[in-house]
Amino acid sequence: MTAEKSSFLFALIGLGSLCGAVASGVFARLIGTSASLLANYLLGASAVAIVLLTDDLSWISLSAFILGFFLLACVALSSQRTGEVVGTPRHAHHWGLLTLGFALGVAIGSYGLSGLVDFGWPYYSTFAIAGGALTISVLLSLGLIALANEPERI
Repeated sequence: MTAEKSSFLFALIGLGSLCGAVASGVFARLIGTSASLLANYLLGASAVAIVLLTDDLSWISLSAFILGFFLLACVALSSQRTGEVVGTPRHAHHWGLLTLGFALGVAIGSYGLSGLVDFGWPYYSTFAIAGGALTISVLLSLGLIALANEPERI
């Protein structure tokens, strides 16, 4: 892939991020934070699935936009949900811990997947692993929504 095409894809990730940050608040008001998080994880999984299914640049461009949307919507919605769960007075403390955990997870995952590529694994496999991680996120979100609907189980 040329530098020009790569730059275009990064620009689409940035545009998607801008849209995701704005749209996440709208979706949270319309369908609730938990349902918005679930929908967002499904959206992220679809972005990875696109890459697994095709190498057509127009589809990869759509995937890049969706991935950007997913990333910033995930941050905004997770912050909102954290505030709902722990309350405003404790939000900053818990959000700081979650942000640190997220950053560590991204660093470990990035280095781990890069390491697999260095060991000769194809990029396709790293996207399959990412798709699996997002699928687990969807399942965890469904489980948390089910628990939230039955507070005596929490």
